[in-house]
Amino acid sequence: PTDRIFTAMGDGIEQYRIPDRLFNDQLAAFRQDVSKTRYTDESDVLDYCRRSANPVGQAMLCLVGETASEQFQQSDAICSALQLINFLQDISQDYHESGRIYLPQDEMQRFGVTEKQLASSETTTELKALINCQLDRIEKLLKQGEPLGKHLNGRFGLEIRMIIAGAWKVTEKLRN
Repeated sequence: PTDRIFTAMGDGIEQYRIPDRLFNDQLAAFRQDVSKTRYTDESDVLDYCRRSANPVGQAMLCLVGETASEQFQQSDAICSALQLINFLQDISQDYHESGRIYLPQDEMQRFGVTEKQLASSETTTELKALINCQLDRIEKLLKQGEPLGKHLNGRFGLEIRMIIAGAWKVTEKLRN
């Protein structure tokens, strides 16, 4: 393409060796958002995160020259946790505006949470238990990702540590 934005983007992708798969994964997630409104289980939701959120963190690591597998895994844990937090914050909005439920269907069933309860936006004991289950998963992911903030130097490392600290605070607020 001759558009300057795409030319500059192509130059950056080449210069920083950002893998094409990251962009392909994001496009796949965008397509999925149009067609998929329910997620069967934890692995189904995390697969969506792998394609929607994780490529952003991996691309950022490429920009600072950190392309080791261990750092990618830590970044993936952080990005997935952030995506899951977003899902919890937007349960009602996602349901009412897009008809989407990002809560795993098997866990909704296990905790006795129905779509009718989500439609009513009522916070029931069952929904609180389901949310706490999700928060446990998020906290596990944050712990897996925390070493990345200590590994990265300078401002980027500080920003990652601040993002993680903010995520911990949000999980605390969501749990109450």
